[in-house]
This record gives sequence, C-alpha cells and structure tokens, in this order.
Amino acid sequence: NKYIRPSFKEVPKYIGFALLGLLVIALLAYAISKIKLHRKIRRMTPSERALRELVLLIGRQLPEKGLFKDFYVELTMVVRRYIERRYGIRAPEQTTEEFLAAAIGHAEFDSLSIAELKEFLMAADLVKFAGVSASVSSAAEATTKAKSYIESDALPTASRTGKEGIR
Repeated sequence: NKYIRPSFKEVPKYIGFALLGLLVIALLAYAISKIKLHRKIRRMTPSERALRELVLLIGRQLPEKGLFKDFYVELTMVVRRYIERRYGIRAPEQTTEEFLAAAIGHAEFDSLSIAELKEFLMAADLVKFAGVSASVSSAAEATTKAKSYIESDALPTASRTGKEGIR
C-alpha cells in the first residue's frame, strides 16, 4: 500500500471541499451562538430585556448623529415593549391614546404612573410626529426617564415609593 499523490487537477477539488467544510462549520457555530443568545434573551425578565434594549439603543448614538425622530421612535418602543411583556397590554401596536386608555383600565397602573407615562409619550410624540426639535440633552433626559421607569417598575409593589423618572 504505497501512497499515491493526487494529480494537480484534483488538488483544487480537495481545497474546495476543505473550504466548504470550514464554511459549514463556521455557519453552524454562528447559528449555535445566535440560538444561545436568543434563548438567553427569552429567559430574561421584562425589565432585563428592556434595559438591554436601552443599552443597545444608546450605543447606536442616534441623537449624536442628529437622528432624533428615529431615536424617540426606538426609545418609546423600548418602553412600550416592556409594558407589553410586563402587563400584557399590546402597547407597541397602539397609538398613545389607545395605549393610555388600556392602561387606565388595567388594575396594576395607578393614576400617577399613567400621568407620567402620558407626559413621556406625548413629549416623544411631539418629536416623532409634530417636528418639534430635540437636542442631545433632551434625548439623554428622556432616556434617563425611561430607564428610571423600567427599573422602578420592576421593583416589588411595596418598594415603589418615592419613584423618579416616568412614574
């Protein structure tokens, strides 16, 4: 049994098979990492997911790029998705008025929370739909309010005294 080298015509075929094999392995590794990340995110609490989304939004630096409308759309969606996950209110698909009406009818929202959410969402709507100018500092303030709301809302009900932010 003596080894016979492949001909020069067969070498590119073997290299192609090796590269194809490496590509398949890389795609499998990528798919597995995406599945693991997706499972990790699905296991997070609503507040953990919302705070993660907020960090990702801040990292995109939309206000610094002058994209205030896009930033406010995304910021309000973070809060709305949080409320949907936490309370089951279909906030992302509703207008601000429809959402507030649903929140008023929900037992877990108090009048102070609704008033502060209304103020936050209406201010964002002015930037998103009415063309009101925003600044980097106003975007940072809105982000702080959203983060404070999510963090304080995630606390047990007995711990929710003296909240700041949207509440």
